Amino acid sequence: MPRVVRRTRSHSSGFSFRAIASRSRSNPALFRLLTPERRAGIGPALPGLLLEWARAVRASGDDAETHTLLESAYGWGIAYGHHGTSVEAAGELAAAHALAGRTVAVRLWIDRATALHRANTGDPDVPMAARFASAVLAGWRLDLATAIRLLDECGLVPSIDADVFVSGLRALWLGQGGAGGAEARAGFERLVAGHPARSVVGRLVAQLVPAYLDLRADRPFAAAQNLVPDGPYRVWISAARAGANLALGDSEEAAVDAAVTIDEIAEWPYCDIQMRVIHAALALRAGRQDEAVAAFADALSLVAVHELPAPLLIVPPADLRELALAAFGDDTPPELSALLEALPPSAAPRSPAPLTPRELAVVRAVAARPTESNGEIAKALGVSGNTIKTQLKSVYRKLGVSSRAEVLALLADSGLLDA
Repeated sequence: MPRVVRRTRSHSSGFSFRAIASRSRSNPALFRLLTPERRAGIGPALPGLLLEWARAVRASGDDAETHTLLESAYGWGIAYGHHGTSVEAAGELAAAHALAGRTVAVRLWIDRATALHRANTGDPDVPMAARFASAVLAGWRLDLATAIRLLDECGLVPSIDADVFVSGLRALWLGQGGAGGAEARAGFERLVAGHPARSVVGRLVAQLVPAYLDLRADRPFAAAQNLVPDGPYRVWISAARAGANLALGDSEEAAVDAAVTIDEIAEWPYCDIQMRVIHAALALRAGRQDEAVAAFADALSLVAVHELPAPLLIVPPADLRELALAAFGDDTPPELSALLEALPPSAAPRSPAPLTPRELAVVRAVAARPTESNGEIAKALGVSGNTIKTQLKSVYRKLGVSSRAEVLALLADSGLLDA
């Protein structure tokens, strides 16, 4: 919506819309402090102001407050006849629920946005504001062609990091489909490098998309290396790290990553499914078949409720196939069979642990200067020769090798050597 610049004076408080709007970014929840009289004094500007507040709060990662403000914007927009604002608020609510995997809520808000849009414009199509949510749902169902088509049709992406969302999801879906993924990923990485994400959710997308693509491409070293669990969405990062460590053959580290309570992930069905299938894979690797089958059944139950097969891809293909065999034998459900058939051949699990940032810096320096001595590399990095020697010993131990050449050969296709 265009920014409202008209000054609207409160009849009872003397507050102006401009004064309140100027404070909205430092105190997005100011709306809660307004009395009904003051809200009435703001008048028709209130729905747009609530939408602005919601977007400011979203940048900080406060989902609950964002939803409250968006729902208020939707309701007040209808009350004041600002149906365009209500459609935008409904579309943004649908998008937030879609990214979390709350399918029932997504459809509710898409339906509300569409009904309001049709009633006030006569346009039979789903409004632009709701198409991003529809694209995300299609992607989570692994209907990648539809997801990319809807993403290309979006006229509105509900985030200050809109370009990060669009580029990241396109790279993820093209990468999963096996066509154009490398080019899309390169474009996404250039975008993030040139214009880092400004919101909490945008930074989450910037971490997760490359990690998921690395896992699909059998590059778990790179996936684990670039994931740093932090912030309100740290359990999402932890789930991706657990998947990477499973692919590396490090069940102990994967179990550490997956050690979260159900309460921490219950509000995010997508992440909930990921963690349940990770626990199932860990139990099966440890020989606890009954526990594995029960956890896998829980994951599949959530998949059925929310129509979200994509989260199952967090574990290596070999684990997913073994879980299906343990749970169903030769009677695997058709939907799961189709997913398993589309998976790449299972690679043998690898055991090396991820490298630390210092170890990675040394390995990259060795790759850039393969003929130089430890002393020469140390001088280039501004450290001592003993530091280089110690870091290389640690790398050799982690990777199970005994020379620089073996390190470089093992990591040649991992992406870690790219500065």
